[in-house]
Amino acid sequence: MASSDVVPLVARRVDRRLLVAAAVWWLGMYSLLFGWRGRFSLRAVEVACGGPAPDTRFAASPTQTEQFLIGCGAQGLGAYRDLQIADLFYPASTSLVLVLTLMYLLPRVMPRAAWLTLVPVLAAAGDYAENACAWVLIAVAPSRPSWAARALQIGSAVKFVASWVAWLTVVVLLLLWVARRLGRAAGRRPRSANS
Repeated sequence: MASSDVVPLVARRVDRRLLVAAAVWWLGMYSLLFGWRGRFSLRAVEVACGGPAPDTRFAASPTQTEQFLIGCGAQGLGAYRDLQIADLFYPASTSLVLVLTLMYLLPRVMPRAAWLTLVPVLAAAGDYAENACAWVLIAVAPSRPSWAARALQIGSAVKFVASWVAWLTVVVLLLLWVARRLGRAAGRRPRSANS
């Protein structure tokens, strides 16, 4: 079975209710990390460490990561550990909602571009690589191995680039899908007698 055959096959099974459920779960995770100010949030880490977590920066350099860790102290490392616990679920939920959205839209707009469903999976893989490095840095603190900070930087770059591509693809596909639907609706309207 060719990869272009997989998306139409699975898309028939992508129920709108499943897509909505995945989106609701993702919004909850997003709100926890980015909107909430308490435990498990990015804001809690920023307050405890005196600056944003490397996870929020595009490919934070090893020096930036080291400065962040120095500013954390024991309380900040605890907040960063809490963030990593929440971040066990966020990449998977983001990838799931993006993959399901792509599987829903691709057969309707660009059926031959099935490979695009792999982009959110790549973003999640980069995010999990970044998280694994963060766990290492937390576990060995106050030591700060440069290989872990460098690997965190690479995982971050993969995560950010693949995420941007995935979200941009979803936006473009949504716009194309809406344009086609509007075009079909306009084509079905009866013309007035004066035209």
